Amino acid sequence: MDVLTSGNHIWDKKEIISLMDEGLPLIRPANYPDAPGRGHIHKGGVTVVNLMGRVFMASLDCPFRAADALLEKLHEEGGSKVIIVDFHAEATTEKQAMGWYLDGRVSGVFGTHTYVGTIDAKILPKGTAYLTDVGMTGP
Repeated sequence: MDVLTSGNHIWDKKEIISLMDEGLPLIRPANYPDAPGRGHIHKGGVTVVNLMGRVFMASLDCPFRAADALLEKLHEEGGSKVIIVDFHAEATTEKQAMGWYLDGRVSGVFGTHTYVGTIDAKILPKGTAYLTDVGMTGP
C-alpha cells in the first residue's frame, strides 16, 4: 500500500489519533479543521489529496476552498505534476461538482464513501479523469 485515504470514519476508533502524525502513508480529509495528521501526501511523483464533502455529512470547512488553498500551496512548492483527489462525499451531485470544479487543475477526481462503485468513468473536457465513486474497499 502506498497511500491510505480516509473520510468521516477515520475518527471512529480513537486509537488512530496517536498514529495520525507518525509518518504513515495515511491521510485524512484536508478540510477537517484543526485535526491531527495531514490531508495530502507525495509518493513516487504523485500527490494524493483527500477532501470530504458536506452535503448529508458533518459540517466541515468548505472542500472547494480547501482544494483551492491546497493546490495553490502545492504549485508554490513546485510539487507533483500528477495530483489525484479522493473526494469522500455522500451526494453524487457534490462529487460531480468537485470534478468539474477541479477539471484541468488535477489529474483525477475519484469519489468515495457510498460503497457501490459507479460506471461513469470519463475524461472531463480539460483533461481530468473522473469517477463518481470507486466503491467500497474495506470491511
